Amino acid sequence: MIGFDVNKLEVFFLTDPFGPPAYQPDFDCIVASAETVGACEKINQMRSDKGLPLLHIEKVEFVEGRRKEALLPKDYTESKISSSSLRMNLLGRYLLKECREKLQPKGKTWIVGLTGCIASGKSSILRLLQDSVGDLIRVIDADHLLKLFCNQIQENCKSLRAYFALETVKQLDASFDIDTCEKTAILSKIQSEIDLVLSETRSKQSAIFLEGSLLFKVGLNDLCDEVWTVYIPRSVALSRIAKRWDMELGEEIVKHSSGLEVDWWTPCQRDSGHGPIGQSSVVFCTLWEEEFTRKQVKRAWKYFRQRLL
Repeated sequence: MIGFDVNKLEVFFLTDPFGPPAYQPDFDCIVASAETVGACEKINQMRSDKGLPLLHIEKVEFVEGRRKEALLPKDYTESKISSSSLRMNLLGRYLLKECREKLQPKGKTWIVGLTGCIASGKSSILRLLQDSVGDLIRVIDADHLLKLFCNQIQENCKSLRAYFALETVKQLDASFDIDTCEKTAILSKIQSEIDLVLSETRSKQSAIFLEGSLLFKVGLNDLCDEVWTVYIPRSVALSRIAKRWDMELGEEIVKHSSGLEVDWWTPCQRDSGHGPIGQSSVVFCTLWEEEFTRKQVKRAWKYFRQRLL
């Protein structure tokens, strides 16, 4: 702030809805927006009850975002610039610095991984992408190939077979270890399928999409030039699974969330290089109307095509 001595700046952890101004005597002023003035008045009431001097409430107006240029859902009514609107406007954009540059694929055709938890909307993203670009892409269903591989060579994929034997709702949080031998066999199998598709790929096709929820877990991201991730909250994933497979969720399933090696839900993954989102070139979210998802997909393809020129 202008004229403020930065040496006096202190950062406080918020442990309650009102924060330190509600109980510390050395606060004089609090800055509020139109929607938070009421909370500030409540803070003053709490200070009054404690015999503390009231705070001066400095009301400020928010800077409105340029909605026409933003990518936001139709029912998103908030016009101010906020962390929520900025995060939503990142959907479908390239996030990793190296992916904003014009790089070359490892082979003759781009391999793009498309991943996300079960019921996140990966198939919807691919459908919208194919509606938009037609036969410019080919799709490989990695999860389907992994299931076939488990049935064919059972001795080499014990942990993977154990995973697929679980109920779908339990697969959402399942944690399993995969040894080097199993991982090598899996990567070899998927690479063979990629090579087969590449041999059939016409020159005008821009990319092969490798779709699967286990992309990071079994190391298939190592075969990709970049990864696109579909994110939804865990509660939404559980709700979609229950609806799709017509099941009732037990309380232990709703509460349970194991410490996953591939953790879809830990916040602040972006720019960390960790977790699916931190390692992804593009992130989508399918929480809103289909048209908003379509805009995300079109934006991602637009940026992808720019890299090919």
